[in-house]
Amino acid sequence: MTNFAFRNGQRIASRQNSRQVILHEFGNALALIMTSSELLQNYYPLLPDKRKQELFLIIQNQTVFLSQLIDDVLIFPAAIDADLNPPVLDLERLCRQITAKFDSPQQPIEFACTGSCTLRLDEELVYIILSRLLANAVKFSRHQSNTPIEFTLNCSDSQIEITVQDYGLGIPNEDQQHVIEPFYRGRNADGFPGAGLGLAVVTCCIEALNGVLEIKSAENTGTLVIVRLPVSASA
Repeated sequence: MTNFAFRNGQRIASRQNSRQVILHEFGNALALIMTSSELLQNYYPLLPDKRKQELFLIIQNQTVFLSQLIDDVLIFPAAIDADLNPPVLDLERLCRQITAKFDSPQQPIEFACTGSCTLRLDEELVYIILSRLLANAVKFSRHQSNTPIEFTLNCSDSQIEITVQDYGLGIPNEDQQHVIEPFYRGRNADGFPGAGLGLAVVTCCIEALNGVLEIKSAENTGTLVIVRLPVSASA
């Protein structure tokens, strides 16, 4: 299992490069939707049923992709503009709420908490971090539904530690250094929806809170994500 830590100040991409990639991804998705729609509109009676289904699936997948892309792009300003004087947050309560949102009989999530976790912290950023990490864990554990995802929160006087452990797809070694780059998708992620922005957004939020992201993963074994946030920065 390989271990990578991404610390505050490690920029994931320049603004200009991100802007160019975003425009490129939008253009590609719209072109696929337009081409598929035109084929269905102009040649529907002549197309085999299998080809019709393929074109409808392209439109559906690219529409989902664009929706996720818009959501992720809109989050980046929130990650940059952290609340410097946030109200008191019951972090355990928030974690349990997010757990309930993603927990299901098909993919159970087990949550555990230690320590007193009521403190001043930007709730919006923490919600983005936790929801994105759990969404990824659920998505890439699709074929391991009998094994619960382990979600833990540990609060001490100096540090908050959050872990999310799944036993799903895992990240290939050669991809692990790049997983926080915008639009980067692992070579084993084909067939899974997503724009490749999830961990990039999480990283921005963690940096805004002066925290550290650590990833330990092995392909076909699972992924452990660790988030450490300083209490002093949020007190």
